[in-house]
Amino acid sequence: MANWIWKTKEDKDQGFSLVELLIVVIIMGILAAIAIPLFLSQRAKAEDKHAQSDVRILATEISTFYADAPASATLTVTLSTSTHKYTITDTTASPTVVYSTMPASKNVTNVKFSYTGTAGVGSGGNDSTWCIRVENPAGKEAAYSMSPGGGMNGGSSAEACT
Repeated sequence: MANWIWKTKEDKDQGFSLVELLIVVIIMGILAAIAIPLFLSQRAKAEDKHAQSDVRILATEISTFYADAPASATLTVTLSTSTHKYTITDTTASPTVVYSTMPASKNVTNVKFSYTGTAGVGSGGNDSTWCIRVENPAGKEAAYSMSPGGGMNGGSSAEACT
């Protein structure tokens, strides 16, 4: 009798059936089909946040420069593709002075800057007529811009800053 019980137990201990394994694989496939698009969406949102952060940092630097600069000051903002850094340069000084250098976000491809006012609050200038635009094609929105009058704008509502 005891041998019969042990033999029956050994016969049942053969692992999972093919149907059980297929059910597990199907469930894992369904979970992956739900999770992968959500992950990709979060990555694009993170790229957007990087671009917005870059625009805010550049806007702060530009505002600070024009608030203290003489009326004849001219500023340029460039993106180096080799070092992947923004450089803010005062081109009125002789020789040209690098006002600020900061790292750019990973997928930023272009930066545009325009200024139409007169610098220097103390000299009657207007530091509220500038515009900065950062382009990041890896995000949901291809570009973000910021200006004192328009605030932060993204996508099709981003200013051209020309």
